[in-house]
Amino acid sequence: MYALAKDLQPDLIDPLVRNEITAPDGIKFSVSCFAGEGWSLRNMYEPQDAYKHADFALQLANAFMSVGAEDVYAPTPGFNGEVVLRSDLSTMIRLPHERYLYRNPAVPADACHLSKRGDAGVFSAGGCGIVLAAYGQDLIFAHAGRETILDRLEVLTHGKEKNRQRTFVDNLLSGLGGENADPKKLHVWPMYFMGPDEFVHHLVTDNPDHSLYSRSAREYLPQRYPGKYGWKEQEAIGIDLARILQTQLLERGVPSKNVHMEHYRLHRALPTTRNGGGAHGRYLVVAVRHNSPK
Repeated sequence: MYALAKDLQPDLIDPLVRNEITAPDGIKFSVSCFAGEGWSLRNMYEPQDAYKHADFALQLANAFMSVGAEDVYAPTPGFNGEVVLRSDLSTMIRLPHERYLYRNPAVPADACHLSKRGDAGVFSAGGCGIVLAAYGQDLIFAHAGRETILDRLEVLTHGKEKNRQRTFVDNLLSGLGGENADPKKLHVWPMYFMGPDEFVHHLVTDNPDHSLYSRSAREYLPQRYPGKYGWKEQEAIGIDLARILQTQLLERGVPSKNVHMEHYRLHRALPTTRNGGGAHGRYLVVAVRHNSPK
């Protein structure tokens, strides 16, 4: 089937969610979510996978064509807040309709540059947010899971220790503007995050590690992010990652007007790990740059 796909007419797919945005310095981009089953990227890592999973390769190509994505970068989420170079995503997978997917599981990271028209970032999501960040004519997209935004060791030790010296916000700034980047020039769009009512952590679970994290989060996050962390009850905490990220950006010196929260909540029709969605119920998030630098 794949061998014939180049001769097929594209079967364009309408995303469930699509937002088109123009950054203050003129960058135009869109972010879309495709619903339905079968969007996991776990079987698409090597060039031959496009032949082994021909139906899915065609499905991806049709989705990418529908939103104007040509060269599509899919870092393997590392939940580490790191920005990977596009050249590090060195495995090119040719899809139907002249779409190209770039991957490299040996370099886990959460973010990548979108440098020209048609560049896109993609990940298969189960509730994690996405972040777009612009600095002048440079644009980064990022997968934003809990550990991307909240250092796990920091939460477990109530701020006494950290796994990472550099935060996610630090990496966005340096990735876009270098080590001396001016945070006042950074614009950030946190998008499609679960709200605290969806992202509930219970203190009593069947998993001791989960219970330990929940207890630590319930104690630490209200102190570290008062009024922004979400909510807590006696046996649970609802975590608001989008508002926590907003606070981190403001603390780093990004002006409040540069943190764009218009689309920060996830559409409730999309499946997540918290509402029964699993590997087969994941959705596809695609961020596309629509113009090249001036």
